[in-house]
Amino acid sequence: MRVDPAGPAKYLASMIPRNAFRESPSVTMVAVILQNANVRLSVVALAGCVLDCLSDQFVKRWRRRCCDVADGTEAELGEVLAVAALAISMKFLEDSVSAHITCISMASLPTVVR
Repeated sequence: MRVDPAGPAKYLASMIPRNAFRESPSVTMVAVILQNANVRLSVVALAGCVLDCLSDQFVKRWRRRCCDVADGTEAELGEVLAVAALAISMKFLEDSVSAHITCISMASLPTVVR
């Protein structure tokens, strides 16, 4: 990422469903993740869309299965959702580019005349 990661980090953190955790995820931690991952803004944008599409049912299951620990306190794992959305977005965009290149390569092959 060539731009200051604070803006994209704030955006991504704001897209994590509010009811997923008692506290908001750390914008600073998300910024560090973005900076270390060196992701493109298109990946961040798509990750925001992925987070925005999470259903209420998913969020309830997430809290119940992933965040409740034995002693009854909730682990704050908002950054995990952000990283998961980034991973999904990166793979989707990578696969889209690969498919596009394959289509272009196939189109440039000579046609076989029978």
